[in-house]
Amino acid sequence: MSGLVNDRFLSKPELAPAGPRLLGGVPFLLQPSGKNRYWRAQIAAEGSARPVSLTIPVGRAGVSRAYFLLNTKWGQPGSASYLALEFKGDQGSLYEKKLVGGIDVRDYHHGAFTNSVNGTTSRPVFDDGLWQAIDLVEVALPDEFRRQTLETIVLDDTGRLVFQRAILWAVTLR
Repeated sequence: MSGLVNDRFLSKPELAPAGPRLLGGVPFLLQPSGKNRYWRAQIAAEGSARPVSLTIPVGRAGVSRAYFLLNTKWGQPGSASYLALEFKGDQGSLYEKKLVGGIDVRDYHHGAFTNSVNGTTSRPVFDDGLWQAIDLVEVALPDEFRRQTLETIVLDDTGRLVFQRAILWAVTLR
């Protein structure tokens, strides 16, 4: 994700994990300290209320699971979804996973916004001790993706300022 990251906002960025890390039993390669560390939808939207997307090029065959270090800022509780992950295969397969606040994703900062996830497909994996967290979101892909190449993952964010915006740290595929 090194060419996709656009921000390093944390009150103490030196406390966030960096480099190769095993989080929640999944290996990730996180950006080094002192540089932009993650992709933040609010930066991509330039502070506006417009929807934004991040396209992650993949080009990997036989993917059955995708793991994301993913949270929101100003997370909103469900039942509506303001964040989705779209998976596109080289033989035309499409799969969309809508993420619901308080179930699939939560606010990175413990406080007034969503503070819980389901604990199975989404679970806490890091807390910096200053009320800031990173969660692991696991997506099981349909069987047809095992027989083709996953071309891209698109993160679609339809939030707005002070209303749920995505923060993506890293992706691992298996």
